[in-house]
Amino acid sequence: MENDEFIDWIKFSEVVISGVSYPEFWEPRPGNFWTTSNQGTRTISFAPTCLRTEDAIDNTAVLLRSATFPFGIAAGSLVSGTYLGGTDPAKAIKSGRPWTGKPERFVGYYKYLPKNGDYCIIDAILTKWNGSSSDTIGRAQIPASDVSKTVSTYTKFDFPFNYNYANKGEPDSIRIVFTASGNGINFKGGNGTELYLDHIKLLYPGETGLPELEENNLLRIFPNPASHTVFIRLKEIKKEVEFSIYNSAGSLVLSETIVDSFNPIDISNLSSGLYFYRATQKGLKEIQGKILIEQ
Repeated sequence: MENDEFIDWIKFSEVVISGVSYPEFWEPRPGNFWTTSNQGTRTISFAPTCLRTEDAIDNTAVLLRSATFPFGIAAGSLVSGTYLGGTDPAKAIKSGRPWTGKPERFVGYYKYLPKNGDYCIIDAILTKWNGSSSDTIGRAQIPASDVSKTVSTYTKFDFPFNYNYANKGEPDSIRIVFTASGNGINFKGGNGTELYLDHIKLLYPGETGLPELEENNLLRIFPNPASHTVFIRLKEIKKEVEFSIYNSAGSLVLSETIVDSFNPIDISNLSSGLYFYRATQKGLKEIQGKILIEQ
């Protein structure tokens, strides 16, 4: 899934049309899986509802903020799909992207700050076109009991896919929807409701995928799965760290000495497969884990 850590953005500069100023905004880079309604909300001279934020697990994250517009509440939303535009905000986005395979879990980190009794949507649906409509193959979503809960700090979500549907075939598309205001389709919700998102993953059996955020966690390795480059972030550096990667047979295939808190590691020479890493710092506990490489 492209741009699942929301690092890749493009800036649309402020424009003035017929004396009206339309504010600048950042958008997950077009073509990278995601789309928003920012281009539509900007055309009526209001601030975008999907924003880039540095309040993130690392680097940047997505902030979806619902806001009052002349037609009602514009829900802050992020969708796997394509922006179509037009005069009807409810039809501005075509949701869905090509997808094959059946992931086991839908995971990520989120914060949710609802206003005025609002509720969020965090939903992933796998579908297959039957010639006239799309059949649901599998679905993973936030439980109904959690949609209105305030979550003030980044918290991991981990929703299993349910494949208990009549159609047991393989999917050809996926529709992922995040929205800060669940009734936004009817232009209702809470003005100022915020939903933060980072590190969104679709995981297959055996994959871990997400960094843990415990206070005593000294090392983060991401993305996972990875290709070409993996990044290592250390909570603190007191002494140099020896970082090693081993293949499934236990043979050492890569070794690096780390002296900085943030380190890119070139893994382009490693073939696809499951590997094991080990990080050792003299006098401290050894850290071990798994990483899946997909070239």
